[in-house]
Amino acid sequence: MNNSNKKNNPKVFLVIISLAYLWANFHRQSMAVMAPFLSDSLGITEGQIGTLGSIIFYIYGLTQLPVGYFSSKFGPIRVIQFSLICLVIGTFIFGRSSTYTELLFGRLFIGFAVSGFYVPSLDLIRKWFGAKHFSYYLALFLSIGNIGALLSTTPYEILLSNFPINKIYLVLTFVSVLLVVLSFALKEEKINRDNPGIEEVMDTRLPKGFFVFYLMISLYGLAFYGSRQAFISLWGTTYYQSVFGYNIRNASILMMAISIGGIILSPMSGRIADKYGRFRTLIVQNFLTCLLWGICAILPSSTPFLLNLFLAFWIGGLKISTVSHSFALITDYGTDKTRSLLTALLNATNFLGSGLMMQGLGFMFEGIELGRDIFMKVLLTFAFSIFITNILMVVSKKRMDKFLPNLNH
Repeated sequence: MNNSNKKNNPKVFLVIISLAYLWANFHRQSMAVMAPFLSDSLGITEGQIGTLGSIIFYIYGLTQLPVGYFSSKFGPIRVIQFSLICLVIGTFIFGRSSTYTELLFGRLFIGFAVSGFYVPSLDLIRKWFGAKHFSYYLALFLSIGNIGALLSTTPYEILLSNFPINKIYLVLTFVSVLLVVLSFALKEEKINRDNPGIEEVMDTRLPKGFFVFYLMISLYGLAFYGSRQAFISLWGTTYYQSVFGYNIRNASILMMAISIGGIILSPMSGRIADKYGRFRTLIVQNFLTCLLWGICAILPSSTPFLLNLFLAFWIGGLKISTVSHSFALITDYGTDKTRSLLTALLNATNFLGSGLMMQGLGFMFEGIELGRDIFMKVLLTFAFSIFITNILMVVSKKRMDKFLPNLNH
């Protein structure tokens, strides 16, 4: 490696974009803990709290295609830098807000910010580390980012109980400014040229049969990511309380175990994917996820807490790492001109699945008594939908690979 590349340490760059993604995850999930504090201090209603929480997800879904386009046109680093600047503005406005309108305006900027990290980061990680090690470093990126989700739970509640929101957000604004400064150290050129990807051994066109495969992997995203977010972001705590009778503290411990599982197991899963193939790892983990949902569906109400803790750890490990392999796989088949748009569209599809699952379950649960029988049906539906889309992916992948006989993914 030449002297220029020695100065451009991709692992340092990875830490910078991972920290940006960490704060994106923090802001996406912090409203659940912050809601009662905002209600007490500003007297805003539950409906207004719901709007403050959901606006980020609406913006996220609507901006993924533009983010992919701008990442391809202007470069991923510029998109990340713009997003970080929006994060500074949004964090500062939100922290200084004294009315609902000001809070909403701040969350609007935060929404634009957190929407612009994931897709550009995928492009950069592939350029920095090459195709051979892409799954591992993507998983490491997600693992570090998932610390943000962990910080948005009990640690954030402790801060809110001891310090006013405006002072907390002043510190967060300073951290965001620091990330803006660090982002100007990022370099976009391919630092690791030793690991050619699939796009370097075929022409610049997408392979025949790719769009059918892409449709199947998008349907899979609806099922897998939708069930994951419906459980982790909204209904998991309700499941533990209504099925097993746990109090809010024990239910929150189980939800934290999900985050910890993702942090610890994601890099391991990435290593396995790089060594044995991304698609093979994706399919195996999907079947394991189906098995895990099936086990959770039939657990009796008397299940020991430690067993649920063990299962929660694996829920997090499988659900956070598995979906990353689908993105890594798409980047294998995409070209330089199409990769960002393809990953952005897949990300938007995943988001749509999340919205449909969360809202659909809300309508389903409304007006009924929640318990083991209801959640058994829900979790078995999760397992069945993932199983079917997994089979569809295998079939479409085999058909596509007939036109790429020398490639093994």
